[in-house]
Amino acid sequence: MGKRVAVPFLVLAGGLLSSVLVSVGMASDRLDPDTLFVRAAEQQSIGLAKKTRVVDARPAVPGEIVVTVIRGEGEETRSKPAAAGDMVVRNRCPATGNEQYLVKAAKFADRYGEPIGPADADGWLPFRPQGTEMLFIVPGVV
Repeated sequence: MGKRVAVPFLVLAGGLLSSVLVSVGMASDRLDPDTLFVRAAEQQSIGLAKKTRVVDARPAVPGEIVVTVIRGEGEETRSKPAAAGDMVVRNRCPATGNEQYLVKAAKFADRYGEPIGPADADGWLPFRPQGTEMLFIVPGVV
């Protein structure tokens, strides 16, 4: 079997964008990432998205494991134990269950900047994502 690579991109499913990491095989029976995106673009099933919706974040407890659960789909990811300075981020999206995920301290400031307001009663601070643009593919078309 050929080399496998992990490719980050967004998928439109059920009208909601979800960030996923897909493992794409390089064997002859599988599409490489470049071919996948070229085919998607040809079929007009590709787009550009940038996370802009305000999120909430709080400091993670060292050793905490954050399980990301998507409403109606179940467990998406399970983090490695948090280290000092890591943050738990909570999306403000009731449709997907306000899922939470762990962001490492080294990446948090670049991705979320400074809080845009005071903490709530449970210690969650609001942040506006600094987001980079990501390609997305509408699954089932390619």
